[in-house]
This record gives sequence, structure tokens and C-alpha cells, in this order.
Amino acid sequence: MYLYRLICILALVIIFTGCKKKSFHDHPSLTTGTQLFKHHCATCHGQKGKGNFLKGIPASTDTQKININ
Repeated sequence: MYLYRLICILALVIIFTGCKKKSFHDHPSLTTGTQLFKHHCATCHGQKGKGNFLKGIPASTDTQKININ
């Protein structure tokens, strides 16, 4: 019974260590939209945001801000 209880407690500790809310943009050195785009988006969308990587899928023309929180 003691071993079962110990295993359960250890499992809960391991599970709850991953429950910390993480910041979406945890890069304090990236302060402008251009820097954020280059860091997070340019790999797929290209430096100019055209997204030539995905042929046949049009670029989004919606410039309205999206709240990720």
C-alpha cells in the first residue's frame, strides 16, 4: 500500500510540473512585429509573407489583430 501511494504522489508531482502557464512569446529581446515575424513565421511564410511554400493556398488578407489569449 505504501509503494502504491508513493507512486501516485510521484505521478501527480510529475503531471503538475507541466501545468505552468507558459508565455506564447517568451522572447523579451523580440520587441517589434518584424522581429517576431522573422522569428516565428518567416520559415514557412517567407521573408515577405507571401507563403510560396504552400502553392495554391492564398495568403490571408485579413489584417485584423487576433487575440491569442
